[in-house]
Amino acid sequence: MTSRVTAAVYTDTVTTLSILPDRFPQVDFTITDQAETFAAAARDAEILYIGRKYDRALLASARRLKWLHLGGTGINPLLPLSDFAPETILTHSPGLNAAMIADHILCAIAMLVWDFPHILRNQMQRRWERWGVERLEGKTLLLVGLGSIGRAVAHRAGAAGMRVVGVKRVPGPLAGVERVVGPDQLHGVLPEADFVVLAVPLTPETNKLIAAAALQRMKATAYLVNVSRGAVVDEAALVAALHAGQIAGAALDVFEQEPLPPESELWGFENVIITPHIASWSSDYRARALELFCQNLECYLAGRPMAHLIDRQRAY
Repeated sequence: MTSRVTAAVYTDTVTTLSILPDRFPQVDFTITDQAETFAAAARDAEILYIGRKYDRALLASARRLKWLHLGGTGINPLLPLSDFAPETILTHSPGLNAAMIADHILCAIAMLVWDFPHILRNQMQRRWERWGVERLEGKTLLLVGLGSIGRAVAHRAGAAGMRVVGVKRVPGPLAGVERVVGPDQLHGVLPEADFVVLAVPLTPETNKLIAAAALQRMKATAYLVNVSRGAVVDEAALVAALHAGQIAGAALDVFEQEPLPPESELWGFENVIITPHIASWSSDYRARALELFCQNLECYLAGRPMAHLIDRQRAY
């Protein structure tokens, strides 16, 4: 008799994932939003699905683990990946909302250029004030990261008449990008940019990629947009650069500590737009992430190759 497949699911939307037992009757599911319940179920589960913020300690007792799937893109809480047995399958959910994130980025750029924070303050004060605005057409956008998000941004920026330059781990020609350089040339292209958009995974190589030296290379009229991971930017260096007027402003969706603490100086800058890590948070995100997991679960049960494997060497 074939033993049953067991799976433990950690989610903040138990109702959404409650369809799993009916769709996969051959799998015994524990679906919970409680860390203690998940940790207990993980001890004997061969499949783990994590669809919410989690602590790596929850995985410590997973002694029968064969496949771990993340409902998001970031894998940093899993590091180091060498702790997982080589035969353990590790997958995640990259690129689900790349187009939406690209829309967020272009929206943020437009808000910075038109100075929407100032416009909204004027609205609250019932104040009518007009000023000339720089055109986006002809501006240079530097994309640091040319994965699915970067490519979607390049397409939209090109449609707006912007010149796009990219930074990629392995440089190569890319449609819609005028020039692609390697990470070692980042500081060389920063002075060209009117907008610097960060769309890279957090790895040892990208940790604090944008620190004091990089910020000093940016034009005083340039803006920084970060939708990647908070630790890609040295926040203390950014605060110092903003105080000094080294850059024109920033749009930040991710932070070194989330939620962003009330005492953070970033809240106080009138030329900084802060959003609470929502660039990819569409109303249907959980359902789309669940469908991706289901497709991979079908492959797992049938012994077929699975999609969205985490690259253990690159750590993303």
